[in-house]
Amino acid sequence: NMLLRVLAGLVAATACCGTVEAQTADLACPKAGTIAYTSKGSENKYAGANGSDYCPGTVTKKDGTVDRYRVYIPSVAISEHLPQDFAKKLEVSTLWPLQVGKKIHKHYSGVNQIGIKGAWDVTIEVTKYETVTVPAGTFQAFLVTHTQEGGKYKGVWRFWYVPSLALNVKWDYSDNEGRKDGLEVVKIAQ
Repeated sequence: NMLLRVLAGLVAATACCGTVEAQTADLACPKAGTIAYTSKGSENKYAGANGSDYCPGTVTKKDGTVDRYRVYIPSVAISEHLPQDFAKKLEVSTLWPLQVGKKIHKHYSGVNQIGIKGAWDVTIEVTKYETVTVPAGTFQAFLVTHTQEGGKYKGVWRFWYVPSLALNVKWDYSDNEGRKDGLEVVKIAQ
């Protein structure tokens, strides 16, 4: 009788929660017209899939300025006025399908995703599948950690990618010089 209760509990726990290691997500872009409103007052509007390894979109900042971006989901976004070599050399698309434990490690010399020239060691790893809560709601998300080092610099970005929305609902940044940044999605319009 005790053994049956223990087995029933294990079955119920497995049925409820599943196994994190088995969770995967295929490459997808947010639906065309999706707008993610952020805690920084910006609006990220997605143009849908373009048949490539990135999702095109625009960011309208709080001050009204607009910039066109290529979002190499899940962890690199580059303004279209900057060279795209950084994302292409990293081969971000090789992370797909996403699965906990998948990792890319590359060395790159040139202009990075924010326009700084240098030699970079970059590691992007799918570190967890977890529940994340932001003002827009509570979601199951892959936590993707992007570490970038060059010279005396080391920066770490963390992205919470929600497969059901095909977008990041949260990100944060910190570096070895004490800088920190981040945002959360407060509302999603599809």
